[in-house]
Amino acid sequence: MEKAEANFFWKTATKFFFLTILGLASIFSVIMLAFPVLSYRAAANFYKKIGLKSAAVGVYERQYEKSNKIEDLYNLVLICDQVGNSEKLLSYSSELLARDDFASFEKAFNEYALKNSDKDKLYLVASLKNYLNEIRIAYKYNKSPEKAFLDAVACFEEDDANLFYFAKYISCILNQNASISTKKQMLYQAATAKTAAGTINEKTVIQLVSERYTSIKPDGDLADADLLRLEQLWQTKSIEIVLLEATDDAGLETARTELSNLALIIEAKINND
Repeated sequence: MEKAEANFFWKTATKFFFLTILGLASIFSVIMLAFPVLSYRAAANFYKKIGLKSAAVGVYERQYEKSNKIEDLYNLVLICDQVGNSEKLLSYSSELLARDDFASFEKAFNEYALKNSDKDKLYLVASLKNYLNEIRIAYKYNKSPEKAFLDAVACFEEDDANLFYFAKYISCILNQNASISTKKQMLYQAATAKTAAGTINEKTVIQLVSERYTSIKPDGDLADADLLRLEQLWQTKSIEIVLLEATDDAGLETARTELSNLALIIEAKINND
């Protein structure tokens, strides 16, 4: 009898254990389903914390499907970037850039970003379009540096001083896990490459970077230029120097002197404003 009672006890205990687990799972499922109704941002953050990246993206997807607002599409792009979902990031960022209301949204976004950013980082937030292209290049670079390069050189076709996403391609090369010699070789190839795209046909990238610097450089004393333009000049000249170093160009020292002068002017303007 004692053995039979023991067997009955263990069978009952095991059954109770599994019923308890199933009950907890059911409760957890209900909470997970109800969470987005309460707050889709809170839900997405919760999903991220417990490692459910697809669920976090799904919350923002449902919100965008419901509202069709560009703000929700922008937040969807951000969450895709945060969780590293490259396929959806590329898809939704393309959709964002193609929307009819993107121009007005970007204008408001840029004005807010410039007003609320540190003075020495204005060039980083001056253009939402530039930011979106930069993150697209970064994700493409991980799969195909060649395709990322083609996207990056497209910035030289843009008639906008705020657009210089070729810098992101150079950053990808410099930050990759490779030897110094490998990076230098890749930088050399980038600097001397020619593209047949549009108006930049048969020009090397290093020529295009130099021409960009000249085109956005204001006439007169640089000290009179606004801070954003000075920072854009500094970024462009910095990229030019990286490419000059990779090609052992004779103009390297002159470029370094120009960059040092720019740095002094920017520092003085930040301290005086």
